[in-house]
Amino acid sequence: MPASRLFLLESVRLPFLRGSARCLQLLSVGGKIGRSAHATGLGGGFRATSGAPLIGEAMKQYWVVGAMWSGTDDVLDQFIRRGYWYCWDIGEEPDTPNTQGNSVATQRERFRQIKRGDRIAVKRMLGQGAQEMEVRALGVVRDVDFKEWRVYVRWVTRKGFKRTAPLHGCTAAMHGPYAADDEWVHRVFCI
Repeated sequence: MPASRLFLLESVRLPFLRGSARCLQLLSVGGKIGRSAHATGLGGGFRATSGAPLIGEAMKQYWVVGAMWSGTDDVLDQFIRRGYWYCWDIGEEPDTPNTQGNSVATQRERFRQIKRGDRIAVKRMLGQGAQEMEVRALGVVRDVDFKEWRVYVRWVTRKGFKRTAPLHGCTAAMHGPYAADDEWVHRVFCI
């Protein structure tokens, strides 16, 4: 699958497509989209606000995170309204120094790898034993605050965005990094 089908653009306004199986196929010339590009069959096309490359100098990483505290308290609307994602309160320390599997210590090590420009997807589990998850929001990382364990995000999907994707072992608060060439990433991040 060509990289241009991934959610890789930083400053492009795109129509949001209905249906979980469709991806937006972007037209590019020399790896760039022009300042006023239009494509047929996209319900009015799309408009670029800059001629940024489809894939930047450094390959972006992809992260899947949760927004349900204690499995019941849904905080996604708060994250979207405030333009961030976080999982731990300032000063909160892991209960144990365990660094195996999905422990808090392991997830914090993952967190330290997030960089500006990385992509983030918010997921929700679909029940115990489910093989799929619900993808609820997609965004681009604007900044990372390692003292507050907070990632500032430019959310690019509208409220109510939902699609399902294979669970792929994403049962903890944070998973990644994933690379763009992973077919599963296409299922989660295509818009």
